[in-house]
Formats: sequence, structure tokens, C-alpha cells
Amino acid sequence: MQYKLLLPEITLAAGILAIICADLVVARESRRQTAFGLGLLTLTIYLMAAAALGGVTEHAFAGHLLVDPWGSFFKLFFGVTGLLLLFLSYSYVGQRSLAPAEFVALLLGAYLGMSLMVSSEQLLTAYVGLELVSLTSYLLAAFLRQDPLSTEAGLKYFILGSVASATLLFGISFLYGYTGSLELATIAGSLSTGEGMVVIGSLLFLCGLLFKLAAVPFHVWAPDALQGAPTPITAFFSVGSKVAVLVLAGRFISHFSGVLAQEVHYYLLLVAIGSMTVGNLVALRQTNLKRLMAYSSIAHIGYLLVAYFLGTPEAYAALRVYVGVYAAANLGIFAIITWTESQNRGIEIDSFRGLGRVQPLFGLALGVFVFSLVGIPPTGGFMGKLLLFMASVQEAHYILAVIMVLNGVLSVVYYYRMLRSAFFEDSEWIAPITKNAALEAVVLVAVVVVMVTGVWPGWLQM
Repeated sequence: MQYKLLLPEITLAAGILAIICADLVVARESRRQTAFGLGLLTLTIYLMAAAALGGVTEHAFAGHLLVDPWGSFFKLFFGVTGLLLLFLSYSYVGQRSLAPAEFVALLLGAYLGMSLMVSSEQLLTAYVGLELVSLTSYLLAAFLRQDPLSTEAGLKYFILGSVASATLLFGISFLYGYTGSLELATIAGSLSTGEGMVVIGSLLFLCGLLFKLAAVPFHVWAPDALQGAPTPITAFFSVGSKVAVLVLAGRFISHFSGVLAQEVHYYLLLVAIGSMTVGNLVALRQTNLKRLMAYSSIAHIGYLLVAYFLGTPEAYAALRVYVGVYAAANLGIFAIITWTESQNRGIEIDSFRGLGRVQPLFGLALGVFVFSLVGIPPTGGFMGKLLLFMASVQEAHYILAVIMVLNGVLSVVYYYRMLRSAFFEDSEWIAPITKNAALEAVVLVAVVVVMVTGVWPGWLQM
């Protein structure tokens, strides 16, 4: 009966096999519709399975996995973002003549790894899930085989990702050597001792995870990888895989206690402040939209790490709101970038020139997303940052709260450049200007999520 706890993961695995097998028998002209149709069906069933396990708290497979409401929330998050990514990718794959079955299968493979990660209670199981995400991500980053930037992105990501994986494994070996176990529940007692081997192992493990998060100072791979990857995959990197790593890091950090807990939490504080500040400062100089959003995501990772530094129920509640609205705003912006790219406008900030006049829906939506990322009411981004700010003040971390506010003000500068280009600069658009129902649907859903959360953030905390 334990297999019922793996229904979401089994669904994804079955969907991947179905897509690969179907691609062998369907006609060439029907392959894209078949692959994306099966992908949408798979993720819909995955969502239903994750929702059915939403109230379950149970260990499975000798303690290797823990199915609980925290993990189930993020599985629901993965399912929704996965559906939106498929809508976002459909026209892009067709226009670039990419292999649809391979694209969708790799994307579902990444979600399979992410789903395992958020339920892992054993370090080796977590590592297997993380490597499944990493290997599929390397391939997806280099999916535009005729584009030198995409090839470079995949190669850089692979080389630096391999170093991070080795660091992670090195940390696991230290922890196993000292405790004789790979289960978090078993090694939790040893994490409070502050022994040198435990400290080194824990920090090495966290450094590997922080690299996957692209947190400062492990962020150097992110701008190149996100710029060269296909635009829908850039969106996936910024909202999908990072969230899964964040949840895994949270499960690991939650077992710390004593002297080690203090050392690790203040290490996280330095990383969080560094990520917010460096991400926002470097973003000021970017003109390429993908690189700008890459540094923006680095800054937002800093905000999310603040929740783990605080470690209070209020901070974790703020984390869920922040993750939800950040993902919606990011996916919405990348849907608009995908559309402008399809109009042969490129991916520079100047590509948005005249957007508010030519495509009012996308122009107004861009305003909503930018306001949310900056943290301006009445958007969900404001509520996420407000809840995180209040959690910091409740723990008397006033300087941290001020740093968060100052970084929010700093981000206004580069986000405003996007709005200025869209509404206050004119540019001739090359006719014909085509509509895209799938991208418009993604943008509308993202706007609804952002605005509803701004009024009622509790729906993401239920």
C-alpha cells in the first residue's frame, strides 16, 4: 500500500514513457500535439494525485520518503507551473522546429526529480532526485542545438553543476562517516554536537544546494545558462527547479539544533543579504531581458532564504505566499518575452518598445508583474514581502528588515526600465502582429494569481 504515496511520481514516470512510445507511432505532423496533449494529461493527473495526498503525513519505504502537507503543497505548485510551462512552450517548440517528445519528456523528468526531492528524508534519495533534475536541466539548457549560446549555456551549466554535485556528495560522505546513517531523522541528533566533521559535512552539503539555487557567491553560472537556454526553459529554471532545491534545503536545515544551528543560520543570513544586494546591483546594468531576470531571480532567492534564517511559522507562511506570487509574475513576464521573441523583436529591453500600444493586454499585465516583483500594493508581491518583513520585525531583526526594504527600492530602477520601454517609448512593429491564445492564457492566469493573492494571501497558506 506504500505505492499509493508515490502516485504523483508514478504518474509522471508513466507519462514520460507514454510520450516516448507515442512519438514512435504517430505521424510527424501530429507529434507536437500528441506530446503536449499527453504532457497536459499527465500533469493534470499528477495534480489530482498530489491533492488527494494533501492531508496525509506518513513515512514510506523505510523512512526514505516523507509525504506531508508541506511537500504536497509544493507538488501542487509544481503541477500548476508545469501546466503553464507547457502552454508557454507549445508555440515556441513549433516555431523553432524542436523535437516535441524529447522536450516534454525531459521537462516531466525534471518535475519527477523535483517531486522526489520535496519528499526526501534520506540524503541519498534526495541526491538521486536532485541529479535527475540536474541532468535533464543540462539537456534542456542546450536544447537549441544550432544556437552557440544554447550550447555554451548547457556546457557551462554541466561543468559547474558537476562541481556542485561533487561538493554535495562530499558533504554527504562526511555526514555518513560520522553518523553511520543517511537518514535525516537518524543524523539529526548528531547535528547538534558541533563536531568538526559534522560542521564541514553540513556546510559542504549546503554549498552544493546553494549553487543549485544560484545564491551568492555560487551564482556565476546562472546569467549565462538562463540567457542561452530556450526562453520557456529559462522560465523553468527561475521558478521550478530552484523551488525544489529550496524545499530540500529547508528539510535539511530544520534538523539543525544547538551551536550548529546558530552557525548555519547566520551563514544563511550572509548569503541572503549578499544575494539580494548583488542580484539587484548587477541587474541595474543589464539590457538583455533574460540576464536581467536571471539577476532578479538571484535577488529573490535572497528574500526566500530570509525565511529559513528566521525559521518561524510566520516566516514559513510568508515563504509560501512569496513563492506562489513570484512564480506567477515570472511566468507571466517570460510568456510576454516569448511572444515578443516570436514577433522577431529579440530579447532586449528595447524589444518592449511600444508594447502597451500594440498589445494592451500584455502591456497592462507587464505592469502588474513588475509591481508584484517590486512589492507595490495591491499585488501579491507586496503581501509576500510584507509578511516576510513582519516576520523579521517580530524576531527583532530590524537591520535585516531595513536591508530588505532598501533592496526593494533598488529593484525599482531596473524594473521601471521595462515599463518605460513598454509605455513611454515608441517603436515600429513589423507586420503582421500575430496573436497567441496559449500565451495569453498563461498571462491571464498569472495576473489573476498575483491580484487575488494581493487581496487574499491566505489561499496560499491553507
